[in-house]
Amino acid sequence: MGRAVLECIREPFSLGAAFVRTENTRRGRTVREAGLGASDVRLGGPEDAPSALTACDVLLSFAIPAADVEFAALAADLGIPLVVGTTGHDAHQRDRLAAAAERVPLVLSPNFAVGIAVLQSLLPGVAPLRVGFDPAIVETHHVKKRDAPSGTALALAEVLARALGRGRGDASPENGHPIPIASIRAGAVPGDHAVILAGPHEVLRLEHRVLSRTAFAEGALIAARWAASGRPPGLYSFLDVLADAGERAAELSA
Repeated sequence: MGRAVLECIREPFSLGAAFVRTENTRRGRTVREAGLGASDVRLGGPEDAPSALTACDVLLSFAIPAADVEFAALAADLGIPLVVGTTGHDAHQRDRLAAAAERVPLVLSPNFAVGIAVLQSLLPGVAPLRVGFDPAIVETHHVKKRDAPSGTALALAEVLARALGRGRGDASPENGHPIPIASIRAGAVPGDHAVILAGPHEVLRLEHRVLSRTAFAEGALIAARWAASGRPPGLYSFLDVLADAGERAAELSA
């Protein structure tokens, strides 16, 4: 995802700094030399962040959960808005992200594809299928993805459970969630999610397929521009970003 974001950066954005893991062999090279984009910004390590971020307007983190919380604390100290697209945070890490959001705007989303946000917004409409339909979610990702189920699948499951009036008492024995989730790890799949409602005589299937990580990167940059445009501190979702963008577009066309 870091590579995808770097490759998508263009006006009105410019890259102020980029950080990779300490052991990454690309450290010290420019982004251009590392084959990650067209910028001549050098790739630094986490220890370079405090000084480098002082010239930045917004920070995007697609790291690991432990690194996210450190970046969030640093961004809060510096007063820099933050966009986080990592999944798999535990309860303590989520609390630390929420603490940072009390001081700066923080957009947290397991998925920055616009199509997934639209899918989430559609799920409350399945409420008439509460009786006689069995729900399930199937998600497929590349073999190197660390968490399963995916954060996106869990987010979709939460919305679907509310729409169907399901609570933790209805949890399935497979994954302890009211909505059964099947996770597949295969090949280099960026991310496929299918919401299934199967009745005795018909099946409704809502599916989203990512063809390239560019979908996530472009969505993250939309969120970054939104977060850096004078938002008050708070923990926001990508749906918040898109809803606000939709309202602004409606105002302009009125």
